[in-house]
Amino acid sequence: MNKETYKDREDRLFQEWREKYKEWYKNKEFEDDMFCEDGLLYRGEHEIVVNELEKKKYWVRRPGNETEIWDNAKVRLLILTKDTPENGEQCDVREEAGRKNPTDGNIVTSGKYFYKNLTMWSYALIRMLSGEKRETYEDLPDWDKLREYYETDPIARVNCKKEIGESTCADNVLKNHMENFQEFLKTQINMYDADIILCCGKDKSIKDFVNKYCIFYLEEYSFSDYKEISLYFSPSTKKIIIHSYHPSMIGCSEEFLENYYEKMMDVVEAFLKEYPEFIRTSK
Repeated sequence: MNKETYKDREDRLFQEWREKYKEWYKNKEFEDDMFCEDGLLYRGEHEIVVNELEKKKYWVRRPGNETEIWDNAKVRLLILTKDTPENGEQCDVREEAGRKNPTDGNIVTSGKYFYKNLTMWSYALIRMLSGEKRETYEDLPDWDKLREYYETDPIARVNCKKEIGESTCADNVLKNHMENFQEFLKTQINMYDADIILCCGKDKSIKDFVNKYCIFYLEEYSFSDYKEISLYFSPSTKKIIIHSYHPSMIGCSEEFLENYYEKMMDVVEAFLKEYPEFIRTSK
């Protein structure tokens, strides 16, 4: 008998989640394509698909050995974001690859700040938690190489609001969705048993949800006056939660990109020096 994959578990959960959305909306019609799936990023083949409405080509990733990679990883990273905008490139986040879309068939790394931040943060966090030396912004691999790591590292990405939204998601809307569907969101977050959870959004409602429903008795690590980055940890489970700005933060620039990266790694580096037991040297 084939081993159950995370995709199997995710798809089963999403089926129930969709039905709950339809109940929640009552008289308002809720179509299946308004629900954006997400989870453990696929590690199978890359394919180009044609959007029949736009007549444009897009890169997508197919399911592969992501379950095996995740189960055997020393450090497993879960990224929690708000939602997928209506003009997003994918209605299933698991298919993303960090490649530029639409495409003419050439492999070009996405230049969006969203992916620049995610590829950079995920690369550094996974390696520092594995015991590797902290790299400065200047010493990081180039963007193409960072994208390749993003395409192979053990990463899950979950939107806390599954309904496709607008260009921005108001904090009260996000909180409403998280509370109304907390049983499903809690189940999905706990499913991955991630070592580090990156909660993205200026408001701390995502981190607060994780603390309330998933990882209890978190302690806050005190570091300088970096108010835009907070690190929390669980002494009993050895899990780390980082609250940061959203990766597509308004006002982002190359200079801001560098400064924010260095601040985040300052906090993580200082924490690991004080609490080296959180470094994963083996599975």
